[in-house]
Amino acid sequence: MKLLLVNLLSLLSATAVGAAVTNNPDCDTGPDSITQYSSFGEVPQVCVQATGQQGGERCFYIYVPECAGEDSPLVFDIHGLDSCPLINTFYTGWMEKARDNCFVLLMPLGTVDPEISDGTCFSAPGGMPLEDGSSDVADDCCCNKNFKIIDTDVTNDADLMRLFAKTATEQLPVVTEGTVTIDTKRIYMAGHSNGCVASLSVAALHSDMVAAVCCHAGTAVTNFASDYSAVPIWMVSGEKDTEWQAYRPFLTFLTPSEVSSSYADKNGCDATETVTSVAGGSIKTRSNCDNGANVTAVSLTESGHRPYKGIDESSEGGSVTTLDTTEMAWEFCSSFSKSEAPVLSGDNINYLTFSPTVTTTGAPTVTPATSGAVKIKRAVVVIQIVSSIIAVSFVFM
Repeated sequence: MKLLLVNLLSLLSATAVGAAVTNNPDCDTGPDSITQYSSFGEVPQVCVQATGQQGGERCFYIYVPECAGEDSPLVFDIHGLDSCPLINTFYTGWMEKARDNCFVLLMPLGTVDPEISDGTCFSAPGGMPLEDGSSDVADDCCCNKNFKIIDTDVTNDADLMRLFAKTATEQLPVVTEGTVTIDTKRIYMAGHSNGCVASLSVAALHSDMVAAVCCHAGTAVTNFASDYSAVPIWMVSGEKDTEWQAYRPFLTFLTPSEVSSSYADKNGCDATETVTSVAGGSIKTRSNCDNGANVTAVSLTESGHRPYKGIDESSEGGSVTTLDTTEMAWEFCSSFSKSEAPVLSGDNINYLTFSPTVTTTGAPTVTPATSGAVKIKRAVVVIQIVSSIIAVSFVFM
């Protein structure tokens, strides 16, 4: 795996207080991490105890901007391999888009248990047929232990995302006294790298829930469920992305163009692509698809593994992306809505914590929704902020 230098803020002194065992000690995954280190007010951490093989206690952060109201869209921003939600807040731009466009942002935390995986991650089952005419299929991705991909049933992250959506949908009206609700016909999946893989996996397996996918620098590995119905797909990739190429000797997966082709074919789109130019690259679209589920691929010639606006990738052989690709992603996703609201089923849930406050005006303080729910003690990583420049190395995928 390659080290990726992220210039965000200076996390030069990190001291664990009663530290829990984690596979990513460099990321602050405490309940107040985003609230403390971002400028967006309260961003609570929500944790659930899922039954089955979904990794036990799993958590997400939720940002509810003041302008959110009834029937707000819900957007998932899923982090990359060995990263965490706090880091996403500094470069993906989705927090700003939520604030400016009044949608609720849900940021899942990957598996942090070192007994399961060597790094923070999301699992996605393989099986997507390759486009080369061979009988090969894409491998599972991306959680690994001792250099071996783990059984994706251990974390079952596609089902977990549905559980997270169910949790947010059911509990937000409780903690906001009905002032904020989720329009379940507008649930969108976004993410970076491994997070993009997870987004596409959820779309392939839970197409009734996903109104659209708009993600960055990823690939598809999960084959379509038998009841799949066409989901609109938007992806952006940098042609100087060397991160995925480093895994080619070890993993089999589709290129960005092959991902677009696979989804467009499955969505019943016209075979002919429409190609338009954009600053620094091109946009290819397959349209006239089932459910109006167009498939769009943005390719940026000089960008690398982080094709987000303003990110300098010169050290990795790329350049600074000048396009606001997160705005492009939001414009695509927000133009789609499901015709019917999904039934968000899931395992029986024991709410360990549903944080009592959100950033909406007048949000009340409440206790967890499930009687007998227990507040879990967590390690809090104390971070000394000594300047406005972050210098931390993470491994992204």
